[in-house]
Amino acid sequence: MLSTYDKKIDRKNTSSMKWAGIKDGETIAVGVADMDFMTSDAVVAEVRKVAEKGVFGYSIIQEGYYNSFISWCNKRYNWQVKEEWLSYTPGVIAGMGGAVRAFSEVGDHVIFQTPAFYLLNELTVTNDRIPVNNPLVLKDGKYHIDFDDLEEKAKHPKAKIFMLCNPQNPSCRVYTKEELTKIADICLKNNVLIVSDEVHCDMVYQPHKHIPIASLSPEIADITVTCLSPTKTFNMAGLQTSVNVISNDNLRAKFSKELLSRDSKRPNIFANIGFKAAYEKGEEWLDNTLEYIKGNVDFVIKYIESNIPEMNVIYPEGTYLIWIDCSQTKIKGSELKSFFLENANVLVSAGLEYGENCANFIRINPACPREVLVEVMDRINHSLHLIR
Repeated sequence: MLSTYDKKIDRKNTSSMKWAGIKDGETIAVGVADMDFMTSDAVVAEVRKVAEKGVFGYSIIQEGYYNSFISWCNKRYNWQVKEEWLSYTPGVIAGMGGAVRAFSEVGDHVIFQTPAFYLLNELTVTNDRIPVNNPLVLKDGKYHIDFDDLEEKAKHPKAKIFMLCNPQNPSCRVYTKEELTKIADICLKNNVLIVSDEVHCDMVYQPHKHIPIASLSPEIADITVTCLSPTKTFNMAGLQTSVNVISNDNLRAKFSKELLSRDSKRPNIFANIGFKAAYEKGEEWLDNTLEYIKGNVDFVIKYIESNIPEMNVIYPEGTYLIWIDCSQTKIKGSELKSFFLENANVLVSAGLEYGENCANFIRINPACPREVLVEVMDRINHSLHLIR
């Protein structure tokens, strides 16, 4: 009998972003970062109950709504957060964009590390702020933070926000306590606010451990806006929900005003119930899912090592993504994505989406049935074999 994770779910023609760019019915999409697995039965059951009532009126966040999230943070991260620190936005990027508008002015600098998820640049530029890159340094197959460069850029009088992404997308780094402390020290010294995208925090592989940067000290928490969500963890991005943790009263008041100005404080009814159900009842599902995905990650690494010597995997410490260096292949830059779509019928994420210096990379998402992933790797291998 197939496991839950081995069952193929046809997501074509379901308004799925991940599957929208396929060439034909035989294409396999492994680009966009959502899973091809059903979410926790507990989430499905609670959402179904609401759907069956057939009344989809306005939804509010009631007292006690965040209890399950608070317990989750305490249990998994030894991070004690208070209900009054928390606020809703319809996604982590919405929360980060709100923070950019609330805590900086037009023309101010927003620093973030590259390679970077393209929306970090987009939400900076569309809000008329200046994106400033702190490039990560790839050395011996691992990305490292250039702290000297970060400090130099944080000293600029226009530098107002550092957008941290941890676990980092797409490099799949999980930052250590020492690294996070150095980042925080630089931001404290230069009066730079930390806006921390920790949406992948629950998807971390042993022996690595996620540490919320705001949990390091009250002083660091005082300059931090932490943006989190169950959507990556429980594969429910379409429900559009996230939570922002802000312990500083003044920052929280400014942030709340920004949300009010854009009417961004009301969750839809399915997001409301899904959020609670995931954190209350989804832990066993998550642990099982993470184990399966780790098996898929290990498979891809071994497959490439054994069969595709011109590719190099940047070993993932977290996320359900794999960042692959294709610089030794005969296909370069902007041609990579189209090459694999046309010749392997596999839709990947192009490295160029994460920065100009990432042109020879691709990002793939192994959160799919193992049989599908085997087919993906066989197709990629065959397409490269034809041009070797």
